[in-house]
Amino acid sequence: MMKLNSRALAYISLIFAAILWGTTYPIIKIGFQEIHLAPMTYLFMRFVFALITLSPVLAIRSIRKEVFHLLFRYEVILLGIMNGAGYTLQFLGQVHVTASFSSIMLNTYVLFTPLFNHFFFKNPVDGRKKAAAAAGFIGAAVIAVGNIITHALSVTLYGTLMVLGSGIVYGLYIVYSEKTMAANFRGKRPHPVSLFYASTVSSLLIIFITGLFMRDLPGLSPFPMIALLPVLYLGILCTNAAFILYLIAIKELGAVSSAIYLL
Repeated sequence: MMKLNSRALAYISLIFAAILWGTTYPIIKIGFQEIHLAPMTYLFMRFVFALITLSPVLAIRSIRKEVFHLLFRYEVILLGIMNGAGYTLQFLGQVHVTASFSSIMLNTYVLFTPLFNHFFFKNPVDGRKKAAAAAGFIGAAVIAVGNIITHALSVTLYGTLMVLGSGIVYGLYIVYSEKTMAANFRGKRPHPVSLFYASTVSSLLIIFITGLFMRDLPGLSPFPMIALLPVLYLGILCTNAAFILYLIAIKELGAVSSAIYLL
């Protein structure tokens, strides 16, 4: 029986993460258009179910000890804040734009990742990557302007800026994920499952605070039972599974390569 090496496993992880994240956009849109969920309620419940369904991993003693240690590390808290902020911008923006357009704007994180990697961590970017990033930004700008012109200007502009902002935040998140995955906590690198669980606690807190500020949380706005299916799908597969697979890839391939291959 052939045994996969770590690099092959990283590529396979990326493939499955891409498949799962590719389904995110239409599922979110179904929640908005068919079930009429409020954005922060939808997002809050997604992360609540993500944490609940991932919690059985705490039965593993090594994971549990690592999670409780990572919960209070500023690096992990910052990582969770970035993820929560990125998702908040995506959900607020996707109410006003199509699923396909949202995916294009959000995936500009691939263009921001090498730039942030260079400016914040001084990793070199060669001429080909610079040219590719420039071409990508021009393409995204053309698509965005065309979409704004052909739809209601004020509404679509708001949605475009929100989802684009999400792409910027995720560029930072991916670069910082690589740095955090490479850090030594108590003499060892964090396990992807432990890191994701601990950072997701911070993400949920940010989403909760934003939802309170916007008066958009369960209890303040109703949450229909029919919404449980898309929320569970997003929480278990598109949040837990996809992010853990992606962190596995980042650990082996690095932030820039993982972002490019994922796209």
